[in-house]
Amino acid sequence: MARPPLPPLEAFVGDLLTDRVRVRTLVAGSAALFAAGLDPRIWAPQLTTVQAAVRAQPGLDAAILLNGLAAAIVLLVGGAIGDLSRARPLIRGGLVVLLVMALAGLVLPDTAVFAVARIVSNLAASIVFPVALASIAIAYTGIARATAIGIGYAAFGAGQALMPVLLTVVPGSYLPGFAAEVVAAAVAIRLAWGSAFELPHPRPAERPYIVGTALWASGIVALATGLLWLGAGLTNPIRLGIIAVGLLLLGGYLAFERRRRILQPERIRVERRPVTVALFAGLVIAVAQNIPMAQLPNYFGVIMGYGPLFGVVAVAPLFLALVLAGPVAGYLLARVSPRALVGGGIAAIGIGNLAMALIIGRDASYIGFVLPLVIIGGGFVIATTVRTAIIFASVPRGLPATAAAMNEASLQVGARAGILVSTAIIGQVGLSTLDAALAQSGVSADVAAAQHDQFSGLLAVFGTPAFSSLIGAVQPGDVAGYADAYVAGVRAALTLGGTAALIGAAIAWAVLGRRDPLTSVYEHRDERLPADGVA
Repeated sequence: MARPPLPPLEAFVGDLLTDRVRVRTLVAGSAALFAAGLDPRIWAPQLTTVQAAVRAQPGLDAAILLNGLAAAIVLLVGGAIGDLSRARPLIRGGLVVLLVMALAGLVLPDTAVFAVARIVSNLAASIVFPVALASIAIAYTGIARATAIGIGYAAFGAGQALMPVLLTVVPGSYLPGFAAEVVAAAVAIRLAWGSAFELPHPRPAERPYIVGTALWASGIVALATGLLWLGAGLTNPIRLGIIAVGLLLLGGYLAFERRRRILQPERIRVERRPVTVALFAGLVIAVAQNIPMAQLPNYFGVIMGYGPLFGVVAVAPLFLALVLAGPVAGYLLARVSPRALVGGGIAAIGIGNLAMALIIGRDASYIGFVLPLVIIGGGFVIATTVRTAIIFASVPRGLPATAAAMNEASLQVGARAGILVSTAIIGQVGLSTLDAALAQSGVSADVAAAQHDQFSGLLAVFGTPAFSSLIGAVQPGDVAGYADAYVAGVRAALTLGGTAALIGAAIAWAVLGRRDPLTSVYEHRDERLPADGVA
C-alpha cells in the first residue's frame, strides 16, 4: 500500500469547527462524557482506601475485579441498547439519573440504600458513555473524527482522574465528589437538551446481529480477563470461573449466530479478528499503563518525600497523553501502518515499565524517571488511539455505540486489573522481602513478628490520610527497612507489567497480520484522509 501524503495541519483541528451542529454535538457529548467519568465510584480501585483494603486483604482483589468485569459487560449491553434505540432519550435520561443519584448521595447515609443508588448511577453512566462517544464519532469523518474522539476521551479521562481526588480530599466524606457530579450532570443536561444527538437506526434484520455482537464482545472480554489476570494462580477457581464464563458466552454467541444466519441472510458484519486483537490490546495497554499511574504517586510522595501533591505531579507525562491522543493519532495514521503502531506502542509501555523497575530505589533521582514516563505516555497515545481507530473501522457505521462500548470495556477491565494486581503484589512481595531481611539479620521470632505486623498495618493505610499519623509511631531505624521492602514490591509490579506488555505487543503484531485493519469495513478507510463532509 502506497504511503499517502501527509495531510495539512488544518485537517487535524480546522475541520472540527466548520459546522455548528457538529460543534454542538462535540461540546455536549464531551460534557456528558465528563459527567459519566466523574460519577462517584466508591469501590473504584483508583481510590487509595480501596488499594489499602486490597493490600490488607489480598483476596479482595478478586471481588473488585469481578465487579469491574460485570461493569464492562453492562457497558457492552449499554452500547447495544444505544444502537437499538433512539440516542436522545438515552443520553438525556442517563444524565438525569446521574443528577438525581448524585443529589441522593449528598443526603443518604452509608447504608444499603446508598449502595443501591451507587449501582443505579454507575449503570446510568454505562449507558451515557457509549451513546455520547458514538454521537461524537458519527458526526465527523476522516482525521477530524480522530481528533474529536480524542477530545471526547480527554473529557472522560479528566472526569475519571478527578473522581478519586474528590472522593478522598475530605477524609471520611464523599460529599465533594457528589457535589461536583451534581454540577457536571446539570451542565451536561442543559447542553444535551440543546443539541442534536442522534445515531443511525438499524433495520429490523440488523437488530439480532447487534445483540449477537454484544454477546460475542462480552465473551472475548471475560476470556481475556481470565487469561490476563496475572495476580492469580493458574488453578485459581475464580480465574477458572471467569474463563469458563467467557467460553460460555462465546458458545452462546455461536449458537445464536448460527440460528440468526439460518433465519436471516447476513447484511452487516463486524471484522472479528482486528476487533479481537484491539480488545486484547486494550486490556494489555490498560494493565501496563495503570501500574505506574496508580503506584508511582505513592512512591514519589512517601518514599522519595515529595508529598501527596507533587507525588501526583511527578507522573504528569502520563496525564498529558490523554490530551494529545486525538491529534497525534490522526498524524500517525497518515504515515505508519496500524499494525506497527499498535505493536510498537504496547512495546513502548513495556519498555518504560521495565526501565523504571531497574532504576527505582529509595535514593533514585527523579531525572531517571522522566524518559521512561515519556516513553509510557507516548506508547499509550500511539497504541490506545490506533486501536480505537481499528475498532471504529471494523464495526459498520450502524453500530457506533457498540463500537464505543467495546473500545472502553477492555480499557476499564484492564485498568482495574492493573491497579488491583500491582497493589496486591506490592503487599505480598513487600512483606516477603521484609520477612527475609529480618530472618537474615538474626532478630528473634517475636521481634520479627512484631515488625511484620507493623509493616502490614502501614500497608493497610499506605497513601491514605491515616498513614502520616501512623508513620510517626514507627522507630526511625525501622523506616529504612520498610521502605526497602515497599520498593521491592513496586519493582516487582513494574517488572510484571512490563513483561506482560512486551508479550502482548508481540501477540498483537503477529495476529493483526499484514492486512490494513483500517480499510476493512464500509467506508472507514477515510480515517487516512482529511474530512470533507459530514458522516
